[in-house]
Amino acid sequence: MKRGWCASLLLALVMPVVMVGCGGGKRPYVPLIEQTGEVDFSLWINDPDDGGILFVPEGGHEVAGLLVQWKGSGGLPVSLSTSWQGTAPAGVSVRMSPVPATYASGGRQVTVEVRTTAGTTSPGRHVLRITGTDGVRSRSADLDVWITGFTVTLTPSSQVLDYYAWEMWTATVTPLNGFRGTVALSQTGLDPGLFAIYWQDTTLAFTGGDTPQSVYLEVRMEVWPPNEAYPFAVTGTSGAITEVSNTSTLSRGLD
Repeated sequence: MKRGWCASLLLALVMPVVMVGCGGGKRPYVPLIEQTGEVDFSLWINDPDDGGILFVPEGGHEVAGLLVQWKGSGGLPVSLSTSWQGTAPAGVSVRMSPVPATYASGGRQVTVEVRTTAGTTSPGRHVLRITGTDGVRSRSADLDVWITGFTVTLTPSSQVLDYYAWEMWTATVTPLNGFRGTVALSQTGLDPGLFAIYWQDTTLAFTGGDTPQSVYLEVRMEVWPPNEAYPFAVTGTSGAITEVSNTSTLSRGLD
């Protein structure tokens, strides 16, 4: 008699998961979520870029997508919060919308905006954890955030320049964390009334990756300068980012 009762119950239930003992036979066990009618949910990061990485420039902002998906119908609203894994980057803010995420049959798309601050945020690679809770359970998803930028270097560190002679320096721009953008170059420290400066190029374009680009600048002494040494540097500018190279010294040679 007990065995027949178990067989009837097995046919009546839709989603058995585990079979447990029942008076000499077995009966199906349904998870608590199914028994109470609660609907589970999950969080998915929409691929924001190649490789699933969100590239955010210094002093700029970028957007990724988050999909909140319910396993069933009529799920509870999901509140969302963020935290950085490890050391939090300085000057970075995160905004999500809409919050809370309310139930939708195909899932709810949430916009995740990451914004950095020029002069405060440094290039680096970070992990942003997004946590959702419906008051019953919590789920999380991680977003790789790479803050991009570049450095500028000037070589050699010093040279001697004779009157009306030429010498050459090299300015190198190195992209960081997949930097994408255009860098405009200029020099500060050399008086154009004393020196003539000729650039190979003053604009460099980067499309991702970590390959440096270099240009040369030639300097000629046009007028005998009053000082014996002239320190100067190269500045790179891209949007809100400004980076200054190390200083190189031009020393006065023979007249």
